[in-house]
Amino acid sequence: MKANKYYTPDITELHVGFEYETRDRLSVLLESRKWNHSTFNKFNDMKSIRMCLDTDRFEIRVKHLDREDIEGFGFEMNDIFKDNTEKDLYYNNSVMTPRGEQSVGVYHVPQTMWCMIFFGNKNDIGDWSIEKMPNKTTIDFHTNTVFAGQIRNKSELKRVLTQIGVI
Repeated sequence: MKANKYYTPDITELHVGFEYETRDRLSVLLESRKWNHSTFNKFNDMKSIRMCLDTDRFEIRVKHLDREDIEGFGFEMNDIFKDNTEKDLYYNNSVMTPRGEQSVGVYHVPQTMWCMIFFGNKNDIGDWSIEKMPNKTTIDFHTNTVFAGQIRNKSELKRVLTQIGVI
């Protein structure tokens, strides 16, 4: 897993539904120095953007995508990967997609933030296998990849899962 669980987001990452934490650098009150969880939404997004841009006053951080976030969307870790600290494979056997009932898999490499999301036959879950090749990871199974790329945080995963019709 990453040495640092959090990172400072770039302004281009901010969008409605984006989850983040802030704290006031200038506050002398210990209570105000705590990290406060927030989500950009139509009611507070302008205030939040101003806060994030005022880096002399506020600190902002976002948690890297992790197991807890992926499982929060109803995915379960594949038993083959339970002890693997370098890569994770999650599945959900009962997702209704635009293509009907499907198994949905999420292959996640925490060190590089690389994810692949794919649809497959729920009966083929046990046949999924992962091969590590130089500078590349392949998955050999009877599925359709619908996303391959970096997903840095829970908000990005939620956006991709929404776009492909999983949630």
